[in-house]
Amino acid sequence: MLVVDGKPYGLRMEHCWVEAQLNYDIDLGKRNPVSKDTTWIPMDASYKILEYNDPVKLEEQVPLNVDSLLEEIRASAIIDTITGAVTGMDTTIINQTLEDYSTNLKNWTDENLGDSATIGEVFPFKWIKPKESGGFSPVLPYQVTRNIDKYPEVSENLRYKITIEVMSERNIGTDISYTFPTVGIVGKRILLAYAPASSNDEELLLSQVPDTLTDTTNIPSAISAYLINMKPQIIIENEAVATGSTIGMGKEQTYRLIFRSPTGLSDEVENSAIVGSMYGIGFNLSKVPTEVMKNRMGKYQEVKEQIEAQNIPSLTSYDIVGELLAFTSNLYYYRLDMYNELFSRKMEVFRQRVPSEAITSLSLEVTSLLGIPYSLSANGFRIDVDRDMETVFGKDGDKGKKKSYNLESGMMGSEMEARILEQTFRVRNVKALSATRILSIANEQQIPIYTINSSNIFQITPLLNISEKMIPIIECAVNRGLEVIIPGSNIQYNGWEGIGYIAINPETGEGAYMVEGIGGGGIWYFLWWVVYVALWLIVAVCAVKLALLLLAFFIPIIEGIIAGSLIMLNSGNYHAASLIILDGIKTVMLTVHVHWPGVYVGIVEATVALSQFLEIWIPGIAPAVDNPYAVLWCIKSFIEGFLGVCEEIEE
Repeated sequence: MLVVDGKPYGLRMEHCWVEAQLNYDIDLGKRNPVSKDTTWIPMDASYKILEYNDPVKLEEQVPLNVDSLLEEIRASAIIDTITGAVTGMDTTIINQTLEDYSTNLKNWTDENLGDSATIGEVFPFKWIKPKESGGFSPVLPYQVTRNIDKYPEVSENLRYKITIEVMSERNIGTDISYTFPTVGIVGKRILLAYAPASSNDEELLLSQVPDTLTDTTNIPSAISAYLINMKPQIIIENEAVATGSTIGMGKEQTYRLIFRSPTGLSDEVENSAIVGSMYGIGFNLSKVPTEVMKNRMGKYQEVKEQIEAQNIPSLTSYDIVGELLAFTSNLYYYRLDMYNELFSRKMEVFRQRVPSEAITSLSLEVTSLLGIPYSLSANGFRIDVDRDMETVFGKDGDKGKKKSYNLESGMMGSEMEARILEQTFRVRNVKALSATRILSIANEQQIPIYTINSSNIFQITPLLNISEKMIPIIECAVNRGLEVIIPGSNIQYNGWEGIGYIAINPETGEGAYMVEGIGGGGIWYFLWWVVYVALWLIVAVCAVKLALLLLAFFIPIIEGIIAGSLIMLNSGNYHAASLIILDGIKTVMLTVHVHWPGVYVGIVEATVALSQFLEIWIPGIAPAVDNPYAVLWCIKSFIEGFLGVCEEIEE
């Protein structure tokens, strides 16, 4: 800020603009196409004169008694005076109040503004004041004190860049690292996908898909993942710009998105991927342009028409799933920014989008046998908004406006995560879930909702009936000065069980809206050995004939058992021993699968039955089973499976 005689005089700042070399007649002061003289003409589109409207203040014309509404809500809920937990809030009060308020607003606008009322009459708007000129000005409309540098194009060190990194198996190192400037990816479809590692893997994968796949009715509900290897790929539109190393289908792999600004600051987002799934990486760099949305909508519509015409063989997985993922992430930010723009105008705050991302994915359920993935099935679509960032401040410096905007935007963003999935897939009577939705469902299920901060964390956390791994997450958030809003226990909805929570900065209103699903618990290493011992004891009793017939093939397993036993006895490293035995099992299963496919299926079915039996039999792995016949069924299925294998080999 430049000050003269104690009064603001002007602003001095670093700025950039474009210069164009034109055929320009200085005497005429305008472009002359026939002139041989050329001049560099500065062009700064950021410098413009704006006009502002004077909107109607609806809050004054149609007031809403917020204090009275809050008092009604409090009266409808059960509030624990000690812990502050809220249970059974009557949400119909909110819905009815908003419905009545909307009716009053419509009646007032119809009466006072007429049917032709526009949004610009009730929200603050600005627009560029047009100024016609006969030519280009050879000078800028402000004083330039010093030129730091000139570039024929923006140099690499001044570009905002994003890096996608995929870690190797067990996170030992980086498998893929691909960097691109943001200017080159606007509107493009970016996927993290997996392709078969070899022609054999591709044949094995395609063998599980019907040859007469003409519509969606005979698409298999599950894919056998065992023995199939894949490679991660970064796909931009339809081009694989980076390919990684081989990894087994169904395993987990870590990937990162690293955001690097020209100032040298960087930030990263880390997620886990299931090998074999597909992830759409949607970026919102400043906003999603309408033209980009129309383009994605057109491609999405083309794919939809091809599917409706049962012309599926002409489409790739990138065309079907990939386009759906790209469309969903773009639509999410396109609509959220529309709401945010209205919020910012009404609350009189300035907002500027910082490069953000949303991950949309085909969610896969992995079924494992003794820690090895053997089956994958699709169980829905997900959207995960890890980085939704804006620069926000009140136009008059009021920090309260910034907080109100951040809270409003955050709540809407969480609600939009669920709403976009519902609108895209249109599954009747099924709600998508998000953090705000989970809190709402918890309230409907009479689960108390707590607000945890530094003053009550030690009092509240013992009352939470949630996963133990969530407690350190809550403690970490509170230690950072955040407030955590969370249900007292998991919700159950349409077969899903989990928790959703919000971590809010009480000063700024910024927050994280998180959903935590419940997965299978880990098994201690000594239980692995219980499983292996039980497996081989039952195999020895039930399949002596099979062992004799396949003695040559079982040599790797015998060697594995011996080596594993020595490791266990000498070092106590049960995990390493189990991996050696698994290598032996893989060798045998690969040989059996190649020579006797029917035998392979029988072994898998029998072993799955055995694993189900062990889950029932070993305490702590699965809930108690009331029906004792379930245990007998598992044993019966296991024995029948192995006896069937013996008969097929003899034949």
